[in-house]
Amino acid sequence: MKCVLNRELWPLRVRVGCLLGEARAVPGAAGSRRIPPGAGGRGLKSTGSVRPVEVTIRTYERRDAADVADVFYRSVREVALSDYTAEQVTAWVPGRWDAEQEHRRSGDGRLVLVAADESGHVVAFIDLEPDGHIDRLFCAPEAAGGGIASLLYEALETAARAQGIERLFTEASELARRFFERKGFTVLQRQDKILRGVPIHNYRMAKTVG
Repeated sequence: MKCVLNRELWPLRVRVGCLLGEARAVPGAAGSRRIPPGAGGRGLKSTGSVRPVEVTIRTYERRDAADVADVFYRSVREVALSDYTAEQVTAWVPGRWDAEQEHRRSGDGRLVLVAADESGHVVAFIDLEPDGHIDRLFCAPEAAGGGIASLLYEALETAARAQGIERLFTEASELARRFFERKGFTVLQRQDKILRGVPIHNYRMAKTVG
């Protein structure tokens, strides 16, 4: 079974508030690492401001592969530092994927929705496998916290319902766990793992939507 979309609904153009500008580290709080605004990092103060930004929610296209790979890498390496150590995020994503690697994943038949900014660059994405598994939901650091993830999720759930998928499930990071709980997901189990020799954890979560 392959996920499909009601093409009458796409693309969808919406305006959201994104935090723009620079972020500076607070001495003694987060060391010397720098995380762009919206990343939710501990010990950071933003010097940016919120302004409306138009994004287009649409299905993934092959030309998006490099942007999707970049969003995934930067989101884990920067945004995830709010809940995981530098050693853990490096074990999670040790390097960048190239566009061909990303397209093999995003183009394998799963449903992938992207949020593209005014210039056409992808700033966030979400994907859904045919069995109801949400594999990835990531925002670029500069787009995090502006409501884009919620827009992508709501669009994905609508598509899942239309496809007849009755149950959504995922393996969520700490930050994603809080997001999915707000969307009605329940934690089934904490999963403690060893990834590339480094202890790390996530959460199995699920939601009935049928």
